[in-house]
Amino acid sequence: MHCIGPNRFFWPRLQDVLWYPSDQYITQIPPPSNIGSRHQQIEPSIWEQMKDALNFRNI
Repeated sequence: MHCIGPNRFFWPRLQDVLWYPSDQYITQIPPPSNIGSRHQQIEPSIWEQMKDALNFRNI
């Protein structure tokens, strides 16, 4: 997914696959919920936990 703002994402039109080894996973999240017809968001409390874990202060 591509991030286009604070906790706002969209799936690319073309397949976009990026593989990570399992030791680089941070956490598994539930499927994002739809906001509008094309955008999705991660559950806000989980998004805040991820921001804190990754030190994302400006997103």
